[in-house]
Amino acid sequence: MRTQALCFTCLIAWLCLLVPASGFTLLAQVEGGGSGRTNVKRVAVVTGANKGIGLEVARKLAAEPLMTVVLACRNAQLGAAAVDALTQAGYKNVVFQHLDLVNPASARALAEFVAREYGKLDILVNNAAVCFNDPTLYGKVVYTPFEKQAGITMKTNFFGTLSLTLVAFNPKP
Repeated sequence: MRTQALCFTCLIAWLCLLVPASGFTLLAQVEGGGSGRTNVKRVAVVTGANKGIGLEVARKLAAEPLMTVVLACRNAQLGAAAVDALTQAGYKNVVFQHLDLVNPASARALAEFVAREYGKLDILVNNAAVCFNDPTLYGKVVYTPFEKQAGITMKTNFFGTLSLTLVAFNPKP
């Protein structure tokens, strides 16, 4: 329970950094110090965007004019379904790209995809993570010993996120 409270606290802290009091209007500032809308297309990647907070962040970003949102998810079927749901809701500027945070080659492939297709990355929302033994997430779950949880959690939530962040803004080998 203590770990879940800590994870929730970290999540709230990230959201406070992501969503300032003025909402997402910071995305619309004109480069060069002016105010108002810009014609520069922006590209955002949201990891873990197939459900929950990641999906809602992707939806909010996709509502911004001139924004393309890449939903980066481990499960291709759920990622494609999320893109379909957003597209049917009127968001035409969303795409799916596979990402498995425990695989550095997957992070590099995502970074190379963004560089090849869009030429840049403006926003990276590191939302994807693993959480164990919480029956409220998906119903009844199989118990996982702490020693195994710790290794998988660190590999995914810390090292995977770090790897993605390092290559996302420097996709060349």
